[in-house]
Amino acid sequence: MKVFRCDNALLDTVRRISNQCVHQSGSELINGRPQGPFDGNRHRNCRSGCGRSYLTLGKNGDLYAQCSNSTVAGGMDSFGTSFTLTDQDGNRVTDQEVFSKPSLLYFGYTFCPDVCPLDSARNAETAEILKDRGMELQTVFITVDPRRDTPEVLADFTDAFSDDMIGLTGSEEEIAAVNKGWRNYYKLNDEEDDEYYLVDHMTNTYLVMPGNETVEFFARNESPETLADRAACFIDAAT
Repeated sequence: MKVFRCDNALLDTVRRISNQCVHQSGSELINGRPQGPFDGNRHRNCRSGCGRSYLTLGKNGDLYAQCSNSTVAGGMDSFGTSFTLTDQDGNRVTDQEVFSKPSLLYFGYTFCPDVCPLDSARNAETAEILKDRGMELQTVFITVDPRRDTPEVLADFTDAFSDDMIGLTGSEEEIAAVNKGWRNYYKLNDEEDDEYYLVDHMTNTYLVMPGNETVEFFARNESPETLADRAACFIDAAT
């Protein structure tokens, strides 16, 4: 049985409070030193359960200052990159085409045993809550496992959560570049087994505004209702 625990720790380097994820599996503990492109601890495989949240230091003149609870070294402007990927219908699409409306962006993979489906369902429910409030929010799922996640596989996965969820895949090089742009750590395990392997990856959900502007990220322990309220603040501020 795996036990997951999140502890609060002071990050002296950025002088902000963060939730650091501790993954315990038997006698193994992973905690402390940054181990990926994101500032903080990496998430151990898809079953790791902890996201990250940071106390924001609002900036004068920031359009979203009243909404944001998160920041990292380099600022939210350091997240994101332009891309051209393949959607679940087999169409090549750009970031500008994908992020034409406020979007919840998640990186995962369809063979993920539990966390990715749960997070995708949470994000889809968040979009439905805002739809009932008259707000438009779409969900986007970018795979970290392009070897298995073909457009057809992604279509089956995204359709299980929402008719409007966008699934994106691409070449291994394209996926590596887009993950690097969002500072998203991932690593394939047991690659010698072409069919049954897990992928280590982070489990943050990013709020991306039209024009590919990442303004916030959310830990996976936030409820659909809380996530909807927080996303609504950004959407209201932008209108």
